[in-house]
Amino acid sequence: MGYMKQAYHITEELDHNSSLFYLSMHQLKEQKGLLSNKKEAKFDFKKAHNIAVFDIQKNETKYLFDSVKEDESITHLLYEVNYITDNKSILFNRRSSRIHNNDFIEKRELLDQLLVCQVSEEKGVYRIWKFKKNGSDKTLITEIDNLTDWRFDVKNQKVITFKRAVNKVDFNAIDF
Repeated sequence: MGYMKQAYHITEELDHNSSLFYLSMHQLKEQKGLLSNKKEAKFDFKKAHNIAVFDIQKNETKYLFDSVKEDESITHLLYEVNYITDNKSILFNRRSSRIHNNDFIEKRELLDQLLVCQVSEEKGVYRIWKFKKNGSDKTLITEIDNLTDWRFDVKNQKVITFKRAVNKVDFNAIDF
């Protein structure tokens, strides 16, 4: 059974540190109206298929992906927002069970990175990407199947993947 079936809605976010505005892009679905043959444009807001990154200072827009297939959607968009002195941890744009090892961290500059998880439902493949916060420098960190899970280790700045088997677990640590 896969671990990452449930995607969450990204919709919109503003990173106050970098003046970047992130907006979910959704697939357009055409549907007929109930009482007429008139077609109405509808978006599928259950899944984010791409992210538009608007640089407020430069008045420029970038998209994380040049093109997206219909079965591809984004399950996670994570980035560092602030250092919390009280418990020596990093605050992210949202809470996520994927963020681990995030305490007793020495104060440091926030990473200028986005961590993005994208799923291809048809292939059962998850791709974990790294971008600069402005949407540039797209780098594929890893590609995993739907039986493999992942976490982001904040202290070590690594993506940890693991796949459970009956009597063992296969781990992999990849630099972020």
